[in-house]
Amino acid sequence: MSGKDKQQENNEEFAEGYAEARSGNVIKDVAIGFHDNSSQFEKGYEQGKEDRSEHGWKSYDECGTGETKDSGCFLTTACVQAAGLPDNCRELTVLRHFRDNFVKALTDGDTLIQEYYDQSPRIVEKLTVIELREIYATIQDAVSQIDRGELSEAFKTYAEMFKGLRNRYFI
Repeated sequence: MSGKDKQQENNEEFAEGYAEARSGNVIKDVAIGFHDNSSQFEKGYEQGKEDRSEHGWKSYDECGTGETKDSGCFLTTACVQAAGLPDNCRELTVLRHFRDNFVKALTDGDTLIQEYYDQSPRIVEKLTVIELREIYATIQDAVSQIDRGELSEAFKTYAEMFKGLRNRYFI
């Protein structure tokens, strides 16, 4: 690989890391954390995190990587990442479908979803990996309720968890 190709690759890695952090990927901030700042992705991520803190959120697309990210379920994503599961795990797939089909169809569904998107990142920032793993048990309960067709109960389980976290962290 020529020096120019390596530089381009480094620039792309840095840009992707920067975009993830600047777009508010607090899930990665909490659940993964970087131990070694040697890769360009990690250096970009750290710079994006600093800029997000200083200058505010900026969408992933506006950061110039040309890629898009699914905003997903912040709390659930953080929990499954803390548990070592991938972004396409069963829990996230089930809950994303539940959000898009059940919650969105509620009279105030769009408002509830927006409230969740507005407040969840601030909650996730405050959680430890141990707390994320504990919350994961509640998420598994909600998924089991969905599997049994108990959609209203699943909504209540998840909503009570969210409300409890919001109250605990004064958000």
